[in-house]
Amino acid sequence: YLGDRIIFSASIGGTQRSVISPAGTITPNRWHCSAFTIEFDGTNTTMRVYIDGQQVAVGTFVGQLSNPSSVYRFTIGDGRHDLGVGYWY
Repeated sequence: YLGDRIIFSASIGGTQRSVISPAGTITPNRWHCSAFTIEFDGTNTTMRVYIDGQQVAVGTFVGQLSNPSSVYRFTIGDGRHDLGVGYWY
């Protein structure tokens, strides 16, 4: 979460990949329903972010979802990677 945007990150093909919604997607002090999907077609992985039933961000990357390492973990939001292992949200 970046104030009025939302981030979805995962390790795809061993590289941290993220999709970020446009500015203004989130209205502060208002409830929103969010959903995140990952699709693999045998070659590419597509990550999508939905807010209140509407797709707001999409990214397609070569490779498939990787087994998380101590460096890149499956994250939704604003996890601080620089604060060490175990500090993710």
